[in-house]
Amino acid sequence: MHIKSREIIALVGESGSGKTILSRAIMNLIPKPGRLNSGAVLYHDKNLIDLSNEELTRLRGNRIATIVSNPKGELDPLETIGQQISNVIIHHLRITREEAKKKAIQLLKDVKIPDPERRFEAYPHELSGGMAQRVIIAISLACDPEIVISDDATSGLDVTVQAQVLELLKNLVLNKGSSLIFVTRDLGVAAHFADRVCVLFNGKIVEDKSTTDFFKGPKNEYAKKLLSASKFQGSKKVNSHNEFSTRTPVENKGPVKEKLLEVSNLVKHFPISGSSAVVQAVNDVSFSLSSGETLALVGESGSGKTTIGRCLLGLEQMTSGKINFMNKKLGQRQSFRDPELMGKIQLVFQEPAEALNPKMTLYDIVSEPLKNLRSNGHNLEKAVRESIDRVGISESDMNRYPNEISMGFQQRVGIARAIVSNPRLIILDEPTSALDPTARAEIMELLIQIQKDLSTSYLFISHDLSAVKHISHKVAILYLGKIIEQGDADRIFASPRHPYSLGLLSSVLLPSTSVKRPTSVSLDGEIPSPINLPSGCSLKSRCPFREELCEDIPETVHLSDDHVVHACKQCLTKTAKVDIMDYFEKFEQETNSIQ
Repeated sequence: MHIKSREIIALVGESGSGKTILSRAIMNLIPKPGRLNSGAVLYHDKNLIDLSNEELTRLRGNRIATIVSNPKGELDPLETIGQQISNVIIHHLRITREEAKKKAIQLLKDVKIPDPERRFEAYPHELSGGMAQRVIIAISLACDPEIVISDDATSGLDVTVQAQVLELLKNLVLNKGSSLIFVTRDLGVAAHFADRVCVLFNGKIVEDKSTTDFFKGPKNEYAKKLLSASKFQGSKKVNSHNEFSTRTPVENKGPVKEKLLEVSNLVKHFPISGSSAVVQAVNDVSFSLSSGETLALVGESGSGKTTIGRCLLGLEQMTSGKINFMNKKLGQRQSFRDPELMGKIQLVFQEPAEALNPKMTLYDIVSEPLKNLRSNGHNLEKAVRESIDRVGISESDMNRYPNEISMGFQQRVGIARAIVSNPRLIILDEPTSALDPTARAEIMELLIQIQKDLSTSYLFISHDLSAVKHISHKVAILYLGKIIEQGDADRIFASPRHPYSLGLLSSVLLPSTSVKRPTSVSLDGEIPSPINLPSGCSLKSRCPFREELCEDIPETVHLSDDHVVHACKQCLTKTAKVDIMDYFEKFEQETNSIQ
């Protein structure tokens, strides 16, 4: 592969395809026992493989820099942000500490960190994930490198922050005359920010095209299926031997049944040790869920999504409110010991590898809930076999261990464990965010099929709005622990009326170059602290429609029987004039024509 000056390349592929190893090879940083066996890495006609460690050290971080994907893990917790940026500048540019401080503060301004002089003295734990990622970008750009390598640098961020950081990174890099290599498995990132796409499969580049040509139609079979899996959430199936087969999408908008779950005025506050202040995680949340229905809880990190799920599971004691499930009141921990409710609410975790006991076989993992419920041996074995079969795992795999299967199959095991007790409600906490596109498509298809077969209800917690649009009947959008808009999923995606909902949906990076993302309603900054909530409108510091004297108090407006929004009249008037439906509709039309 090659890269030109001021060019942005996306290296895309699934886990294990060789993306990160290739990016590390550029700087001769292959982790042992790996080594570079042959070939050349030419930078200004000089082969980097032949350079000494001393020569490479002068290049790394100076002329060629890397932006990592785990900013909190990479920043030194014992040094201030300012020290860490200054150290890089002093090491490479040989200037005084005072000059380095001025340059570091300017870099913090460049990456749009508010109050940079104060943040210069802050420690990593005092920053949010988005802020920490901006600091890593500042460190990487400190010496104006010619090549910047972004190794999945925005994969863990919320869609709003991801869009901000990517736009910022692109502008900064190009303004400095640098080149940028995006290492990513997200084809939406490639579509909106790259000039060229290189697809890796089994350690080889199998497709290398301009971004426009790639999204018009790749030639390589694997590249085609990778693009299809990204476009069709669940309509393409990939088996464990990398053989692809087309499958008709499953209709998930079937008839709904009786009311299963009702949550009324749920509040959850966490006390702060040594202080009278509290973290206001969930504030007066109400929603309902019927049998066989999917409700998606959507919002940025810190909006309260997972806390709501933990309150429903009894893992957190709610501060106040009511939870009615299967006509029984939940809330006290002992209520979950009701024999009629045991096993009726289950959970599928975000990180499948961490959620499975590495010392247990797949059979033992799936059977564990029934053992806890004291199911007899005959029924237990039958139920386990049925569950494993339902998620597409063969009986011959039941004696394998989690480390012997892929992450997609690990998540299938997690789903089998959740359905084995025949639950009425499954809480899906970001069940696809850790997966590759093809595995994600498989899991989405599987969940829809299970719901169709078993009439299971889902509470789908996610910031993957493409997945939410595909699987959900209803959507509840949370901001700072409050539901600011909820209703029918199709209606909200077609016409979101809260400025936050509009900003959230406009931040989605769809895998297409022919549909343009609306950028006029983007959200600035990050979610405020849940300790000191803003007075009046909680969005006023970030609202795309804010005015200097914007102090209107949000009110509850029933736009229809299945669409409620909590917003001020001024914002409702302005959001009504924004047509975001066009963005998603054009993508749907393009996807359907390809299919």
